Amino acid sequence: VALFHPTAEVIYTGGKDTEVRAWDVSQGSTVLTLKGHTAAVSALAAGAQGKILYSGDKQGKVLIWDVEQETRLATLDAHRGPVSAILVHPDGKHLITGGQDRVIKVWNLETNKEVNVLSGHLGSINVLAVGADPDLLASASSDGTIKYWRWQEKKDANTATLVGHTRGVTGLAFHSNEQWLISASLDETIKIWDAASQKVLQELTLVDGPVQGMALTNNGLRLVAAYARDKARTWKLDKSTFLASLEGHGQALASLNFSADGGFLISAAQDKSLKIWNLRTRTAVKTY
Repeated sequence: VALFHPTAEVIYTGGKDTEVRAWDVSQGSTVLTLKGHTAAVSALAAGAQGKILYSGDKQGKVLIWDVEQETRLATLDAHRGPVSAILVHPDGKHLITGGQDRVIKVWNLETNKEVNVLSGHLGSINVLAVGADPDLLASASSDGTIKYWRWQEKKDANTATLVGHTRGVTGLAFHSNEQWLISASLDETIKIWDAASQKVLQELTLVDGPVQGMALTNNGLRLVAAYARDKARTWKLDKSTFLASLEGHGQALASLNFSADGGFLISAAQDKSLKIWNLRTRTAVKTY
């Protein structure tokens, strides 16, 4: 897995070797190695303007790091089995995690204690998203559904279930226009939903096989989807226009992440390669 620091000057990565690394983008060299996991790193998220890093592993633990001090702040026994999604809530006070154990957990970051458990999916939790309404959480699962949650509620937290995909949902994001929810799936579709009515408005064309993952720029103008056949495709969403294929990895893509300004994309593949793409020129400018 790979993640841009908010400044886009550093990339964080994690993988099978159990270590979390920070890379200097301009030099292409490792500037920090964080050791503490005893299983492969499966999820990453950054908070506090990139000063705090959260890493989840395949044994169900989430480690919280102060990257400036290069120290581990806490360890959360989060899930039974791999951690598959981590979201830092916009309030900065809560962390939300999802696992292959089909459960979503909410954590208080002041105490590092679990404060809520959300159950209802029948498959792994693949992606978590929060949009304009900070009290509403969306989750995407291998069971093919998307669920809405009032994540602070102890009872009846699940307020809606969006059904439309026929296989696992691997990508999910609220659009910046505050009206759309976008999802990608192994069923070879990318859907644009009306976030309020929960109805499908459109499907993107030229989707080329099962979608392994998805990323959306902060301004909502560009979407990239990752495929099992070692490439990504990008669309301009304001006109739903297909732009280009990004090819060059030797194996299937494992994760995608945009820089904060949306100008660059990092892709991580199962062959352990990382590429940084300039989306204006649609070319790879760095390979690690």
